[in-house]
Amino acid sequence: MSEKKLSISKKTVLIASALVLAVGLPIAYLLWTRNQEDTGAWYNSSWLYRRSISVANSGSTLTNEDVLIEYDTASLITASKLQSDCDDLRFVDSDDSTALAYWIEGGCNTTTTHIWVRIPSLPSGGKTIYMYYGNSSATNAEETWTGKFYLMKDASCDSGWTTESNSGGDFYLKFPYPASTFGTTGGSSSHNHGSYNMNTSTISTGTNTNTSGTNTISIGHYHNVDVVVADNTSVLPPYLDMIFCSNNDLIVKTNGVTVFTSTVPSGFTRFSGLDSKFPRGNSSYGGTSTTTTHTHNVTATTGNPSSTGTNATGATAIPSSTHTHTASDTSGTGTHVPEYITVIYGEAASADVMAPSGMITMSNATPPLGWTRYSALDSNFTYGSTTYGSTGGTPTHTHSVPALSFPATTNTVQGSISTPRTSLPRENHTHTTAAMTSTEYSNTPPYVSTLFIQKKTSQSITVNSEEVPNQAPNAPSSLLTEGTTNPTGVTDLTPEFSAVFSDPDSDTGTYYEIEVNTQSDFLGTSMWDSGQVSTGPITSGDRSSDIPYGDTDLTQNGTTYYWRIRFWDDNGAVSNWSSTANFTMASANNNPNAPSSLQTEGASNPTRVTDITPEFSAVFTDTDGSDTGVYYQIEVNTQSDFLGTSMWDSTKTATGPITNGNRSSDISYNGTTLTQNGTTYYWRMKFWDNNGGESNWSSTANFTMNTIPNAPSSLLAEAATNPTKVTDTTPEFSAVFTDTDTGDTGVYYQIEVNTQSDFLGTSMWDSTQTATGPITNGARSSDISYNGTTLTENGVTYYWRMKFWDNYGAESNWSSTAQFTMSDWSSTGNFTMSTNTVPNVPSSLYTESSSNPIKVTDTTPEFSAVFTDTDGSDTGNYYEIEVNTQSDFLGTSMWDSGQTAITPITNGSRSSDISYGDTDLTLNGVTYYWRMKFWDNNGGESNWSSTAQFTMSGPPTAPGNLKTDNMTNPTQILSTTPDFKAFHTDPNGDSAIYYEIDVNSQSDFLGTSMWSTGKTAMTSTPSGQYSPNITYAGTALTGESSTTYYWRIRFWDSISDVSEWSSTASFVDYIQDEQYIQMEGVGLERIKIN
Repeated sequence: MSEKKLSISKKTVLIASALVLAVGLPIAYLLWTRNQEDTGAWYNSSWLYRRSISVANSGSTLTNEDVLIEYDTASLITASKLQSDCDDLRFVDSDDSTALAYWIEGGCNTTTTHIWVRIPSLPSGGKTIYMYYGNSSATNAEETWTGKFYLMKDASCDSGWTTESNSGGDFYLKFPYPASTFGTTGGSSSHNHGSYNMNTSTISTGTNTNTSGTNTISIGHYHNVDVVVADNTSVLPPYLDMIFCSNNDLIVKTNGVTVFTSTVPSGFTRFSGLDSKFPRGNSSYGGTSTTTTHTHNVTATTGNPSSTGTNATGATAIPSSTHTHTASDTSGTGTHVPEYITVIYGEAASADVMAPSGMITMSNATPPLGWTRYSALDSNFTYGSTTYGSTGGTPTHTHSVPALSFPATTNTVQGSISTPRTSLPRENHTHTTAAMTSTEYSNTPPYVSTLFIQKKTSQSITVNSEEVPNQAPNAPSSLLTEGTTNPTGVTDLTPEFSAVFSDPDSDTGTYYEIEVNTQSDFLGTSMWDSGQVSTGPITSGDRSSDIPYGDTDLTQNGTTYYWRIRFWDDNGAVSNWSSTANFTMASANNNPNAPSSLQTEGASNPTRVTDITPEFSAVFTDTDGSDTGVYYQIEVNTQSDFLGTSMWDSTKTATGPITNGNRSSDISYNGTTLTQNGTTYYWRMKFWDNNGGESNWSSTANFTMNTIPNAPSSLLAEAATNPTKVTDTTPEFSAVFTDTDTGDTGVYYQIEVNTQSDFLGTSMWDSTQTATGPITNGARSSDISYNGTTLTENGVTYYWRMKFWDNYGAESNWSSTAQFTMSDWSSTGNFTMSTNTVPNVPSSLYTESSSNPIKVTDTTPEFSAVFTDTDGSDTGNYYEIEVNTQSDFLGTSMWDSGQTAITPITNGSRSSDISYGDTDLTLNGVTYYWRMKFWDNNGGESNWSSTAQFTMSGPPTAPGNLKTDNMTNPTQILSTTPDFKAFHTDPNGDSAIYYEIDVNSQSDFLGTSMWSTGKTAMTSTPSGQYSPNITYAGTALTGESSTTYYWRIRFWDSISDVSEWSSTASFVDYIQDEQYIQMEGVGLERIKIN
């Protein structure tokens, strides 16, 4: 993660100070604070880290806007950058000075901590604020909020949460009721509708006239009655008992249930258990009811009758004057669902989650930062549903009370109903009352008023890379003058200085200042003060580039000078001065002579170097007799002009003092790895004396690496290729030794014999490196007898391989694998020899199905020939092919197949194609020669065939016989647009159809390019002919400059192969004024031309 370091520049401090002096502190302060914002000043140095936070705003300016910062505080705490309780978090406005109110909603020490920050003014287009952390002594400064969040659960509350619905808790057996304040309780779980007083119907109207009797009776009457709808029915709306849990911070725990107004977000699932139900608090989950209606019992007992009289005693039962009646029934149905709004309940699915924006939960206090009261639910209970916002329920309910019928009374007397009388009620008379409606009663269940609050939606924010306050660089270290610590004998009058830059913030160095003085306390004569000078960025830990001395002239006078340096980093902070270094000028000094008598491996320009880290030395001489050689530099290159590949540059390297006139100690090569590949390398050397004098380069020396021998070829066991039926239990082996260094001989061999062709089986013999009489290059070794584990005639096949060392110690690769099979004796048999004639020599030799082809493109070409035998029934069963670089087969052997089995060839027929199988061929235009022999099915071996050949496809030969104006390297030209041509040859006989010419002011073509044609078409030129004239069309020649220019050419053939560049030709830009004839040839003496 990248870090940014910020500082207040030196220039800023100077400007601020000047303004204080000029126009007073207020204006200076304004500039200072503005510059702090511009350059990213640090809020408080006690905080070690900060991150800028980009807050977006696509609308108009917002006031007191709460923005949500979601951040991984766990990583900061793990890295010991933040206190474990997040107490050292601070948020600062864009001026990097004004602290902002913030509140941690929850999740400290998690990857998704939610922090709300209030920005007093968020302008259109947004702004940058800062988050600081990394102060181990800081105390909590977040906004205080003493409220609680309430969540419902269908299981016990989590650790750290308080259960609020146990007995005695705020939500025990209560329904949450959305309101603007918390804690008001009310409602009831049961109720009645009271009693209603009325008169019954009247019966037996009239007056009893028998007043002389002694019985008191009822005459025509009614009763007064109280109708009671008053039993306390237990009535609750549909509900589900939930466990209510509270906490001051909010992380929605697994299975926590809360409210949403739309589809539940990621991390939640819809909680359908509350569908068509109201939540009620209880100490356990799951109690429920689904009833929405109820009824009441209706009862009534009358008072005494309204009218009484007397009656004589008789035999008839007449209601007494104190009789009463009773009646009962059931009221009509009432609906007890309170007023509600449907909401969507969601449950945290399978992991704790931070509250998403838009989530609604319950609280007991004014909402904290980032939250707002959700008043849309006020005065309505929340009713679970699949959608939000539907309303229903009623605040009260009534019941219908039915008409009552009062049956006969048993309270009677025995009276007379004879005349005189009126119509009297009988014993079984009844009364009735009319139907009615009960009074209203509240539907409100037991509740506690609760604030419902909703999480705000924040503006978009981006938390940027971590920054740390800038620290000044360390004092420069490891001061060098002329590449040396405190050198003496300095001869350079403008010596170069350098030092190592390091910075605790890993900043880069961008400026330096150097002071040079005649005294070490820098109170003497100042020789140079560079002032603050820009330098190419210096990576922390690296050395600066060399800085040349740049003031009062120095002389070679033996004086010692003292110097120091300091650096500025890329944030403007300046280091302390370095410790003091010094250098002493040389007295007048002569440079050493160029090194002489250069030796590689103790020899001058050796060939056959086998050491891949060869040692170099040379003789040091100096006209100052007492001087010694103390430094050297060696360059090794692939070209003698040192413009090729640099294999090693030792640079200026200290050496033990070399006495004047003596040879240096041996210096080991330490460059790009060398190999034994026959390459010639060029080297040169220079010395420095003890007074700093530097010699010229020596003359160029060279050395040539030895070439390793080729892998042994034409392996024979018992003088045969891969023989079978070997009876000698100490068979003899041999192979042909070849080496591209034609004078080398083979002096060691190694043979391995194994039971497996991959040599991972049982090792039967490993000769190890063993001396042998020198083997001439291209010759076969002497026979080497097997000397390993005893062999027997058991029919087993063994595999063997071989390698050689040459007389320079170079080791070849292993040969290809050969084999031999031991004889397996049978019981004694007998045979009769037949007369067999050896086959004829193979005829009609083909390469790639053609006789002596050119332009062979297959690097494993196929060979065939016709087998004939005077024994007409014989077949060809074996062949041997040899491929060589010379037609006499004394050159490099490219392949010797040895005696190899082949599908039998019918007499007079061509063999199947036989693929080349040895040293890789390349498309290089080389011609190879080959021959073949056959063995017939009776063991008869033919003589070698006549020699065939094939030529590999390859590029044209480098052009030759370069002509300028039909002359070779002329010192005069015919015109300022001379003509060029060259001779084209192609090993495959292809014509040249493109050319490229380079003309340059230098023979190595590294000077001024006068003309470069690029690949250009030309008239087709057959192999063996000159190209057409090509007229110069480059930078104009004058014909008078007498400048020598150099040119070269190359051709492309008709199959797009390109030749190497030709050798370099030249011409002189000079035209003779007089007419002349240039003649070339012989026998021109005594010829006069007028």
